[in-house]
Amino acid sequence: MTVPSVLKLSLRIRQTIIRASQPSFIPDCIMRIILVRHGEPKVDQQRWIGHKGFMAFMDAYRDAGLTPESAPPDHLAELTRGMTRVFTSELPRSIDSARALLPDAEFISDEVFTEAPLAPPRIPGLRLKVPGWAVVSRVAWHGGYSPRIENFRQARRRAQKALHILLDAAAEDGAAVLVGHGYFNAILGRMLRLKRFARTGSHRAEFWNTVIYDRPTAAASVTRAGRRSAGRPGQNDDAAPLHSLRVFLGFRRQSA
Repeated sequence: MTVPSVLKLSLRIRQTIIRASQPSFIPDCIMRIILVRHGEPKVDQQRWIGHKGFMAFMDAYRDAGLTPESAPPDHLAELTRGMTRVFTSELPRSIDSARALLPDAEFISDEVFTEAPLAPPRIPGLRLKVPGWAVVSRVAWHGGYSPRIENFRQARRRAQKALHILLDAAAEDGAAVLVGHGYFNAILGRMLRLKRFARTGSHRAEFWNTVIYDRPTAAASVTRAGRRSAGRPGQNDDAAPLHSLRVFLGFRRQSA
């Protein structure tokens, strides 16, 4: 057997092993990334607070783990059944949620997946509920208010690094799941749409919110292009439809 034949055989064996380890719900021709927001943290929700109160709340929220009553929904458990590793941030609410969802999987915790930070602006006399302060703080953050915290450009650069990790994992396993944070997941989602991933679901300020991103693999794309060429002689197969991108600018009542 020649060296090229041995290499081809080795590649086929590796691909067979990878396909066999993939969750049963993912077709071989699809690369999938699942973005999940964490479950409900165990933290007291104060009703009406000023900016100092919101800062204290954010400190408690950062350190809070998952409340025992917040279990992954059945549809999410079924969606991720059979996955062997799960990505999380370094925060307890993310790690606890991943353990509740995939207790037997390998946990890969990395600060690169942490939430985009919030800093409430000093507005004397203003008292809001926590979601209201989250909206005010996020709008101010987009406007450039980032005292001693990561700014929007820095968060986007971090999201690029996080995205490469998820793409590499999905390319190897067929799918990757991140149990992360609402707003940072939305940033990742926008980047995935720019890479021509199809989205199922939408990013919402809900615990266990799940959004699925799928893209055909290179082999599937080649096969589909060949079918188009056979059906429509002379058509330019390199031409691709333009995909509209909805820019997510709001922060609809979402906590950090």
